[in-house]
Amino acid sequence: MAKKYYLPRSEVKKLSWLNNFDLKLSSYAATLGVTVEEVEMVRNYKLSFKYCIDLLTASKTFTHQCTAFKTLVRSGALKKNALDLPIITMPPNAPAVFMSGTFIYISNLVRKMKINASYIDSIGKDLDIIGVERNTSNFDDLMPTLSFKVTSGFVQLKYLKRNSDGVILESKRGTESEFNLLEKVTKTTYTDNRENLVLGQPEKREYRAWFFKNDKLTGQVSSVISVLINS
Repeated sequence: MAKKYYLPRSEVKKLSWLNNFDLKLSSYAATLGVTVEEVEMVRNYKLSFKYCIDLLTASKTFTHQCTAFKTLVRSGALKKNALDLPIITMPPNAPAVFMSGTFIYISNLVRKMKINASYIDSIGKDLDIIGVERNTSNFDDLMPTLSFKVTSGFVQLKYLKRNSDGVILESKRGTESEFNLLEKVTKTTYTDNRENLVLGQPEKREYRAWFFKNDKLTGQVSSVISVLINS
């Protein structure tokens, strides 16, 4: 049966996973040929990634404060006294150095550990580096992957059905601010042959898609792809 990738999808869950991996790695380092420097590198990456999550949390709090301040300035009760500006509170204990590629490094290290002759599944389970088995008929985590090419001013879209019945294709273009239903597609290709909203002017189009099964939406929405149609 197919397995999910061992790393979770959300950033917060990635941090929780990384905390466990960092906490337990040193116990298996000698067994799996992991050096002291590699253990320390994992620790530094974890601290850096944690600070990034803390920073995003602080920025969200600051954004809420700014929104409340704006609302007060716009429509609050009349006051003669000046208002205090919101101030962002930076998280403490920022690492001295940040390095890019945290989970690229982790993935390479895990690959090295798994080919070690002393590696066994019980270690993998403790480090949480073994993906859980997935029922391929469960679409909860699946999302379409759209690709495209432009031919004679028409956009040709393509995707893999992955045991679905097809996709619900949505688009927005020009000055449109919301995605709208474009087509319910049961084939693996679709051609958008609409003319530009303003003839003779370039037009940006964006597309996204959802899988459907038995006439019900399922899984996750795809990433948005952007296409520029010249005329």
